[in-house]
Amino acid sequence: MGLDGGTIATRTDLLRGASWRLANMDGGSHRSTRGGQLTDPRSAIATAGVERKGARQEIADGFDTCAVSGTKFPAAPAPGSIVACALGRLYLRDAVVEYLSKTGQFAEGAGDAARLAHTCGHVERLRDVFSVKLEPNPTRDAVVMDLSESGGGAQYRPGAWCCPVDRAAETNGQHPFVALRPCGHVLRERVSSECSRAAKIEPLPASSGSGSSDADATPRTHKAISDGISTIHGGAWGCPVCTAPVEVSVRLFPDQADVERVQRGLAAARGARAAKKRKRAAGEAETATAATEGGA
Repeated sequence: MGLDGGTIATRTDLLRGASWRLANMDGGSHRSTRGGQLTDPRSAIATAGVERKGARQEIADGFDTCAVSGTKFPAAPAPGSIVACALGRLYLRDAVVEYLSKTGQFAEGAGDAARLAHTCGHVERLRDVFSVKLEPNPTRDAVVMDLSESGGGAQYRPGAWCCPVDRAAETNGQHPFVALRPCGHVLRERVSSECSRAAKIEPLPASSGSGSSDADATPRTHKAISDGISTIHGGAWGCPVCTAPVEVSVRLFPDQADVERVQRGLAAARGARAAKKRKRAAGEAETATAATEGGA
Protein backbone atom coordinates (compact mmCIF):
# COMPACT_ATOMS: atom_id res chain seq x y z
CA MET A 1 0.00 0.00 0.00
CA GLY A 2 3.01 2.31 -0.23
CA LEU A 3 2.34 3.20 -3.88
CA ASP A 4 5.45 1.34 -4.90
CA GLY A 5 3.56 -1.18 -7.01
CA GLY A 6 4.46 -4.06 -4.75
CA THR A 7 1.03 -4.54 -3.15
CA ILE A 8 -2.37 -4.77 -4.76
CA ALA A 9 -5.40 -4.05 -2.59
CA THR A 10 -7.91 -6.89 -2.97
CA ARG A 11 -10.17 -6.24 0.03
CA THR A 12 -12.80 -4.56 -2.09
CA ASP A 13 -15.43 -5.19 0.54
CA LEU A 14 -13.60 -2.80 2.88
CA LEU A 15 -13.04 -0.27 0.13
CA ARG A 16 -16.67 -0.34 -0.89
CA GLY A 17 -17.84 -0.04 2.70
CA ALA A 18 -15.70 3.03 3.32
CA SER A 19 -16.62 4.70 0.03
CA TRP A 20 -20.32 3.94 0.62
CA ARG A 21 -20.27 6.21 3.64
CA LEU A 22 -18.29 8.84 1.75
CA ALA A 23 -20.70 8.73 -1.21
CA ASN A 24 -23.72 9.18 1.07
CA MET A 25 -22.40 12.15 3.01
CA ASP A 26 -23.99 14.42 0.39
CA GLY A 27 -27.41 12.78 0.60
CA GLY A 28 -26.87 10.36 -2.28
CA SER A 29 -26.29 12.90 -5.08
CA HIS A 30 -22.86 11.31 -5.62
CA ARG A 31 -23.61 8.18 -7.67
CA SER A 32 -20.16 6.61 -7.74
CA THR A 33 -20.24 2.84 -8.29
CA ARG A 34 -17.32 2.61 -5.87
CA GLY A 35 -19.81 3.48 -3.18
CA GLY A 36 -21.99 0.53 -4.07
CA GLN A 37 -24.67 2.70 -5.69
CA LEU A 38 -26.04 2.24 -9.19
CA THR A 39 -25.75 4.87 -11.91
CA ASP A 40 -29.54 5.00 -12.21
CA PRO A 41 -30.61 8.23 -10.42
CA ARG A 42 -33.79 6.61 -9.14
CA SER A 43 -31.79 3.81 -7.50
CA ALA A 44 -29.34 6.30 -6.05
CA ILE A 45 -32.11 8.35 -4.46
CA ALA A 46 -33.85 5.24 -3.12
CA THR A 47 -30.68 4.01 -1.42
CA ALA A 48 -29.39 7.38 -0.25
CA GLY A 49 -28.33 7.21 3.39
CA VAL A 50 -29.50 3.59 3.75
CA GLU A 51 -27.05 0.88 4.75
CA ARG A 52 -28.22 -2.69 5.00
CA LYS A 53 -28.03 -4.21 8.46
CA GLY A 54 -28.56 -7.74 9.65
CA ALA A 55 -31.73 -8.80 11.47
CA ARG A 56 -29.82 -9.17 14.73
CA GLN A 57 -28.49 -5.62 14.51
CA GLU A 58 -31.95 -4.30 13.61
CA ILE A 59 -33.39 -5.80 16.81
CA ALA A 60 -30.51 -4.48 18.92
CA ASP A 61 -31.05 -1.00 17.48
CA GLY A 62 -34.78 -1.29 18.18
CA PHE A 63 -34.03 -1.76 21.87
CA ASP A 64 -31.84 1.36 21.83
CA THR A 65 -33.92 3.91 19.91
CA CYS A 66 -37.52 5.10 19.68
CA ALA A 67 -39.32 3.55 16.70
CA VAL A 68 -41.09 6.77 15.70
CA SER A 69 -38.65 9.58 16.57
CA GLY A 70 -35.29 7.80 16.33
CA THR A 71 -34.24 9.27 19.67
CA LYS A 72 -31.90 7.13 21.72
CA PHE A 73 -33.34 5.73 24.94
CA PRO A 74 -31.77 7.00 28.17
CA ALA A 75 -29.52 4.63 30.08
CA ALA A 76 -31.74 4.94 33.16
CA PRO A 77 -35.26 5.65 31.89
CA ALA A 78 -37.84 7.14 34.22
CA PRO A 79 -40.84 4.95 35.07
CA GLY A 80 -43.37 5.07 32.25
CA SER A 81 -41.08 6.90 29.82
CA ILE A 82 -40.71 3.92 27.44
CA VAL A 83 -43.82 2.25 26.02
CA ALA A 84 -44.59 -0.66 23.68
CA CYS A 85 -47.33 -1.22 21.12
CA ALA A 86 -49.25 -4.22 19.79
CA LEU A 87 -46.63 -4.75 17.05
CA GLY A 88 -43.83 -5.19 19.57
CA ARG A 89 -42.07 -1.87 18.98
CA LEU A 90 -40.66 0.44 21.63
CA TYR A 91 -41.26 4.19 21.80
CA LEU A 92 -40.60 7.15 24.00
CA ARG A 93 -43.94 8.11 25.54
CA ASP A 94 -43.31 11.80 24.86
CA ALA A 95 -42.73 11.01 21.18
CA VAL A 96 -46.04 9.11 21.02
CA VAL A 97 -47.84 12.08 22.60
CA GLU A 98 -46.29 14.42 20.03
CA TYR A 99 -47.24 12.06 17.22
CA LEU A 100 -50.86 11.82 18.36
CA SER A 101 -51.17 15.57 18.90
CA LYS A 102 -49.31 16.38 15.63
CA THR A 103 -46.94 18.78 17.37
CA GLY A 104 -43.18 19.24 17.44
CA GLN A 105 -41.36 17.17 14.85
CA PHE A 106 -44.67 15.45 13.92
CA ALA A 107 -46.55 18.64 13.06
CA GLU A 108 -48.57 18.71 9.83
CA GLY A 109 -46.15 18.77 6.89
CA ALA A 110 -43.05 18.47 9.08
CA GLY A 111 -42.38 14.75 8.54
CA ASP A 112 -42.86 11.89 6.12
CA ALA A 113 -46.55 11.13 6.61
CA ALA A 114 -46.40 7.84 4.69
CA ARG A 115 -43.51 6.52 6.78
CA LEU A 116 -45.17 7.57 10.02
CA ALA A 117 -48.46 5.93 9.01
CA HIS A 118 -46.64 2.69 8.17
CA THR A 119 -44.63 2.71 11.40
CA CYS A 120 -47.23 3.70 13.97
CA GLY A 121 -50.50 4.27 12.15
CA HIS A 122 -52.01 1.57 14.37
CA VAL A 123 -51.45 3.81 17.42
CA GLU A 124 -54.59 5.95 17.46
CA ARG A 125 -54.89 6.60 21.19
CA LEU A 126 -52.49 6.72 24.08
CA ARG A 127 -54.11 3.59 25.49
CA ASP A 128 -52.86 1.68 22.41
CA VAL A 129 -49.43 1.61 24.08
CA PHE A 130 -48.39 0.46 27.55
CA SER A 131 -45.42 1.21 29.79
CA VAL A 132 -42.54 -1.26 29.93
CA LYS A 133 -39.83 -1.79 32.52
CA LEU A 134 -36.38 -2.46 31.09
CA GLU A 135 -33.60 -3.90 33.23
CA PRO A 136 -30.28 -2.09 32.50
CA ASN A 137 -27.45 -4.39 31.54
CA PRO A 138 -24.53 -3.83 33.95
CA THR A 139 -22.03 -4.70 31.19
CA ARG A 140 -23.59 -2.46 28.51
CA ASP A 141 -20.52 -0.19 28.28
CA ALA A 142 -18.01 -3.03 28.03
CA VAL A 143 -16.58 -4.42 24.80
CA VAL A 144 -16.68 -8.21 24.75
CA MET A 145 -14.93 -10.72 22.51
CA ASP A 146 -17.43 -13.06 20.84
CA LEU A 147 -15.76 -16.49 20.69
CA SER A 148 -18.76 -18.33 19.22
CA GLU A 149 -18.66 -19.87 15.76
CA SER A 150 -20.96 -17.17 14.36
CA GLY A 151 -18.96 -14.38 15.96
CA GLY A 152 -15.58 -15.63 14.81
CA GLY A 153 -13.71 -13.85 17.58
CA ALA A 154 -15.05 -10.40 16.68
CA GLN A 155 -15.64 -7.70 19.26
CA TYR A 156 -19.19 -6.61 20.02
CA ARG A 157 -20.96 -4.36 22.50
CA PRO A 158 -23.45 -6.04 24.83
CA GLY A 159 -27.13 -5.18 24.66
CA ALA A 160 -28.43 -2.17 26.54
CA TRP A 161 -30.86 -4.26 28.61
CA CYS A 162 -31.09 -7.76 30.02
CA CYS A 163 -33.73 -10.15 31.35
CA PRO A 164 -34.30 -9.59 35.10
CA VAL A 165 -34.67 -13.37 35.59
CA ASP A 166 -32.05 -14.72 33.16
CA ARG A 167 -29.46 -11.95 33.28
CA ALA A 168 -27.25 -13.74 30.77
CA ALA A 169 -29.85 -12.94 28.07
CA GLU A 170 -29.16 -9.49 26.62
CA THR A 171 -31.10 -7.39 24.13
CA ASN A 172 -28.44 -7.79 21.44
CA GLY A 173 -30.73 -9.55 18.97
CA GLN A 174 -29.66 -13.05 19.94
CA HIS A 175 -32.59 -13.86 22.25
CA PRO A 176 -36.29 -13.02 21.68
CA PHE A 177 -37.94 -10.94 24.41
CA VAL A 178 -41.55 -10.31 25.43
CA ALA A 179 -43.23 -7.49 27.34
CA LEU A 180 -45.84 -8.45 29.92
CA ARG A 181 -49.02 -6.47 30.29
CA PRO A 182 -50.09 -4.81 32.55
CA CYS A 183 -46.97 -4.92 34.78
CA GLY A 184 -44.65 -4.07 31.86
CA HIS A 185 -41.66 -6.25 32.74
CA VAL A 186 -39.56 -7.29 29.74
CA LEU A 187 -38.40 -10.91 29.95
CA ARG A 188 -36.67 -13.40 27.77
CA GLU A 189 -39.31 -15.26 25.79
CA ARG A 190 -38.10 -18.63 27.07
CA VAL A 191 -38.66 -17.50 30.67
CA SER A 192 -42.17 -16.35 29.82
CA SER A 193 -42.95 -19.62 28.03
CA GLU A 194 -41.76 -21.70 30.98
CA CYS A 195 -43.88 -19.71 33.42
CA SER A 196 -46.92 -20.03 31.17
CA ARG A 197 -46.35 -23.75 30.70
CA ALA A 198 -46.01 -24.35 34.44
CA ALA A 199 -49.37 -22.68 35.10
CA LYS A 200 -51.20 -24.21 32.13
CA ILE A 201 -53.08 -26.85 34.18
CA GLU A 202 -54.43 -26.29 37.68
CA PRO A 203 -57.22 -27.97 39.69
CA LEU A 204 -60.63 -26.39 39.92
CA PRO A 205 -61.48 -25.25 43.47
CA ALA A 206 -63.87 -27.56 45.31
CA SER A 207 -67.41 -26.29 45.86
CA SER A 208 -68.32 -25.38 49.41
CA GLY A 209 -71.26 -27.77 49.63
CA SER A 210 -69.83 -30.86 47.93
CA GLY A 211 -67.39 -31.80 50.65
CA SER A 212 -64.76 -32.84 48.09
CA SER A 213 -61.13 -31.86 48.48
CA ASP A 214 -58.91 -29.92 46.08
CA ALA A 215 -57.10 -33.14 45.21
CA ASP A 216 -60.32 -34.57 43.77
CA ALA A 217 -61.06 -31.47 41.71
CA THR A 218 -61.14 -31.65 37.93
CA PRO A 219 -58.05 -30.17 36.22
CA ARG A 220 -58.58 -26.94 34.30
CA THR A 221 -56.60 -25.99 31.19
CA HIS A 222 -55.87 -22.36 30.34
CA LYS A 223 -55.87 -21.86 26.58
CA ALA A 224 -53.83 -18.90 25.37
CA ILE A 225 -54.99 -16.97 22.29
CA SER A 226 -52.30 -15.51 20.04
CA ASP A 227 -52.09 -13.59 16.77
CA GLY A 228 -48.37 -14.33 16.39
CA ILE A 229 -47.24 -11.28 18.37
CA SER A 230 -49.64 -10.70 21.27
CA THR A 231 -50.76 -13.66 23.38
CA ILE A 232 -53.77 -13.37 25.69
CA HIS A 233 -53.23 -15.28 28.95
CA GLY A 234 -56.12 -13.82 30.95
CA GLY A 235 -54.19 -13.71 34.22
CA ALA A 236 -53.54 -17.46 34.20
CA TRP A 237 -50.01 -17.00 35.56
CA GLY A 238 -48.04 -14.37 37.41
CA CYS A 239 -45.00 -12.34 36.45
CA PRO A 240 -41.88 -13.97 37.93
CA VAL A 241 -40.56 -10.52 38.91
CA CYS A 242 -43.55 -8.89 40.60
CA THR A 243 -46.09 -11.79 40.71
CA ALA A 244 -48.74 -9.60 39.02
CA PRO A 245 -51.26 -11.55 36.89
CA VAL A 246 -50.25 -11.53 33.21
CA GLU A 247 -53.10 -10.61 30.91
CA VAL A 248 -51.14 -10.28 27.64
CA SER A 249 -47.56 -10.93 26.55
CA VAL A 250 -46.26 -9.07 23.49
CA ARG A 251 -43.25 -10.36 21.59
CA LEU A 252 -40.83 -7.53 20.92
CA PHE A 253 -39.55 -7.06 17.35
CA PRO A 254 -41.18 -10.14 15.80
CA ASP A 255 -40.70 -11.42 12.25
CA GLN A 256 -41.76 -9.05 9.49
CA ALA A 257 -44.30 -11.55 8.14
CA ASP A 258 -46.10 -11.59 11.50
CA VAL A 259 -46.00 -7.79 11.66
CA GLU A 260 -47.55 -7.43 8.20
CA ARG A 261 -50.29 -9.95 9.02
CA VAL A 262 -51.20 -8.17 12.25
CA GLN A 263 -51.08 -4.80 10.49
CA ARG A 264 -53.64 -6.02 7.98
CA GLY A 265 -55.87 -7.20 10.82
CA LEU A 266 -55.57 -3.87 12.63
CA ALA A 267 -56.33 -1.97 9.42
CA ALA A 268 -59.43 -4.10 8.87
CA ALA A 269 -60.56 -3.44 12.45
CA ARG A 270 -60.06 0.31 11.99
CA GLY A 271 -62.10 0.18 8.77
CA ALA A 272 -64.89 -1.71 10.53
CA ARG A 273 -64.97 0.84 13.36
CA ALA A 274 -65.06 3.72 10.89
CA ALA A 275 -67.90 2.10 8.94
CA LYS A 276 -69.84 1.52 12.15
CA LYS A 277 -69.32 5.13 13.17
CA ARG A 278 -70.53 6.40 9.78
CA LYS A 279 -73.58 4.15 9.96
CA ARG A 280 -74.43 5.41 13.45
CA ALA A 281 -74.00 9.01 12.35
CA ALA A 282 -76.26 8.41 9.34
CA GLY A 283 -78.89 6.82 11.60
CA GLU A 284 -78.79 9.77 13.98
CA ALA A 285 -79.14 12.17 11.06
CA GLU A 286 -82.19 10.30 9.75
CA THR A 287 -83.75 10.30 13.21
CA ALA A 288 -83.20 14.03 13.56
CA THR A 289 -84.68 14.66 10.10
CA ALA A 290 -87.73 12.54 10.89
CA ALA A 291 -88.26 14.39 14.18
CA THR A 292 -88.02 17.74 12.43
CA GLU A 293 -90.52 16.75 9.75
CA GLY A 294 -92.92 15.33 12.37
CA GLY A 295 -92.78 18.52 14.40
CA ALA A 296 -93.53 20.61 11.34
